[in-house]
Amino acid sequence: ELINKLNELKSKNFDETEIISFLENDDNSSRIYFGNVQELIKQFEETHEPAKITNETQKTSEERLQETLTKIENEIMTSPPDIKRVEIKKPLEEHSPKTGKKGKSFRFYFSDDEKEETGIIGEKIIYERLKIDYGKESVKWVSANAKKAGINPEGDDNNGYDIHYKEDGSIKFVEVKSSKNEVTAFHISRDEVKFGQKNKDDYEVWLVLNCMSEEKREIINLGNIFKYRTKEESFSNNSNFSVENEKFIINFDFDKK
Repeated sequence: ELINKLNELKSKNFDETEIISFLENDDNSSRIYFGNVQELIKQFEETHEPAKITNETQKTSEERLQETLTKIENEIMTSPPDIKRVEIKKPLEEHSPKTGKKGKSFRFYFSDDEKEETGIIGEKIIYERLKIDYGKESVKWVSANAKKAGINPEGDDNNGYDIHYKEDGSIKFVEVKSSKNEVTAFHISRDEVKFGQKNKDDYEVWLVLNCMSEEKREIINLGNIFKYRTKEESFSNNSNFSVENEKFIINFDFDKK
């Protein structure tokens, strides 16, 4: 029921970020847990305005995406965001899937198109940021999103990572995860896990939070989350993160400095 209601709101031109923020409020997420979805959606519609139909909203999704990517490129070039490096750790307790406060997010309920848009925007941000530090010739965007962005006609999703760059003679492989808010949890595929565990010394997961906001945007290099602390640790049981169900949702904590 929740998925259908969220798609209805999107079809009425309500903003996705506003929907997520509303649902992730502690009181509202509790109401969802107890089955009060209909009442909650009604309250959202009464307290929020859908976006007005303009020439901008009448553009095709491809046109809007290309404009967004160009805008992001200019933002990164003009004011490159800092890159934070953190050490992640497994959460002390399991968190309810209904709340985003500790990393889980209602964004996982949205359509594949919405997730795809967030993904390509996050990868574009990291690609442009890496070019500033290492130069265009040392950075290559290789995922299918690179093909959609018009960067790499041969881009595909069979690599196990999104971008690679050269640092001090070594190739670093980057998997990008992004969010339109501050939620850090993310889905990871079996191929990405396999590649990351195989290339422990040169694989990095980069996180982009608030990817659509130039003012709030954060870039965080998590390093290789699959570089476990002991030989006894594994993907399903380690001190870096916890894994939620068969969808491979990764949850973790880190100290913000």
